[in-house]
Amino acid sequence: MQFAYDLVEKYDCESPEDLLLTFKNARMKGTNTYNSLDVSKLWGGFNDHLEVKSIFLENRHRDSKATAPGQDASTVALIAAAPQVATMLQRRLDPKHPNHDNLRRKLTITKNREKRGLITGEQAMEQRAQVEAANYRHATRRQET
Repeated sequence: MQFAYDLVEKYDCESPEDLLLTFKNARMKGTNTYNSLDVSKLWGGFNDHLEVKSIFLENRHRDSKATAPGQDASTVALIAAAPQVATMLQRRLDPKHPNHDNLRRKLTITKNREKRGLITGEQAMEQRAQVEAANYRHATRRQET
């Protein structure tokens, strides 16, 4: 009983699972605990378990640090794409625009024509600018009223 109190006092951040894993590891090693379990064996087994656990956590931390540059690269790519996202949000049509469907259709047709090479990129930009201007006019009129 004193072992349990000492364990909680000394290792308050460890979970009860750690103690169970200590017994499991002792059983897997072939340690005979029947009628021979004393506090010194418990402390020894628990300390061995904590050593294995700390090595595992340290290796996992090192592995996560090794993969972090890949995550940094994806973050940089995301930041680099931010202006394109802002442009797309600006092109977003007001759903309350009276000609919303017609403007959406015009943008879709423009995109497909440009993709097929039927119009140049400059012509496509001009048509998109016309749609943006119509959307902007509607938005400014709504704000005035």
